[in-house]
Amino acid sequence: SDLVLDKTACMSFILSILTDMSLQNRNHATLLFMKQSLRELMLQKRLALSPVQRATYSRSLIHQVIALPQVQNASTIGLFHPIKNEPDLLEIVSLLPQKHFLLPVVHGTTMTFHTYFYHNQTFPLIQSELHILEPKTAPLFQGPIDVLITPALALDQAGHRLGFGKGYFDQYIQTNRPRLIIG
Repeated sequence: SDLVLDKTACMSFILSILTDMSLQNRNHATLLFMKQSLRELMLQKRLALSPVQRATYSRSLIHQVIALPQVQNASTIGLFHPIKNEPDLLEIVSLLPQKHFLLPVVHGTTMTFHTYFYHNQTFPLIQSELHILEPKTAPLFQGPIDVLITPALALDQAGHRLGFGKGYFDQYIQTNRPRLIIG
């Protein structure tokens, strides 16, 4: 019990520091260490979820997402294929079959989105070098993404996300500016 409180306090402390406006004045190495510590802590917590808990959380997230007016009005929705016990949101495709769904494909240091499901056609997924299933043979999507659902190990109250540290989603978002980002 004390350990859980300590982890929660640690997570809150690290998140508050990460979003602190004076962050630019902090030591870069200390920041990287703190972010890595938070990544490890949050991944530990997620990996500890049972399959039933993960499925329950996934379904809850799906229902919250599809209830959003921006999602209901969207034409294109970018998703992610779950890894390391992330919530599996791919069921959204069967609940909103009129939408154009996309999944990321990593090319070296960059990421693009390719069609996963469109007009009742699902494109096959192939395991990448990063061990993530991707629609590599599907058409590249080049238009604006209405809603992008991103993976995250942690989010602060302002919506800043902490991912695995490679920066693929952050770079994509910076360059392509989806209309709505959900983490």
